[in-house]
Amino acid sequence: MKNAGKLMLGVLVLGALSLTSCKKEGCTDPQAINYSSSSKTDDGTCSYEARTTFWYGESTSQDLVADGITKLIYYIDYEKVGESEADVYWTGEPECGTAGAVIVTTNLIDPSETHVFSVEDQDGIEQWQGTLDLKANTCHSTELN
Repeated sequence: MKNAGKLMLGVLVLGALSLTSCKKEGCTDPQAINYSSSSKTDDGTCSYEARTTFWYGESTSQDLVADGITKLIYYIDYEKVGESEADVYWTGEPECGTAGAVIVTTNLIDPSETHVFSVEDQDGIEQWQGTLDLKANTCHSTELN
C-alpha cells in the first residue's frame, strides 16, 4: 500500500510538471522584436521598434545656410538621437536606410505610439518640433520644411 501511494504521488508530480511546462510565458506577438514562437501565454513583455527618417530639400538647406545654420541636432522625446550638416539635402524623399540620411530607431512598448521630436541648430535654437505617429516594423519619413 505504501508503494502504491508513492507511485501515485510520483504520477501526480510528473503530471503537474508537464502541465506547467506547457504554459511557457513570453511574448506571443509576431510583430514584436522579442517574439517567442515557443511561448503559449503572453506575459506582457513584448517590445517593438520603429524607424524614422528625417530629411529636407535644397530650398530648406539654402534657407538654413543663409541664416548661418551649419548643423542640426535631432531629438526624440527630448533625447538627442542624431546630427546632420545643414548643407546636406535631398532632391526627394530618401528610402529608409539610405546612407547619409538621419535615421533613428525608436523602441516602442506598444505596436503604435506617438512621440515628440524637435530639431535644434548648433546654437540650441529650435528650428522644428512636432509629433511622430510610429508603428511597429515601419519607417516613418518626416520632411522638414
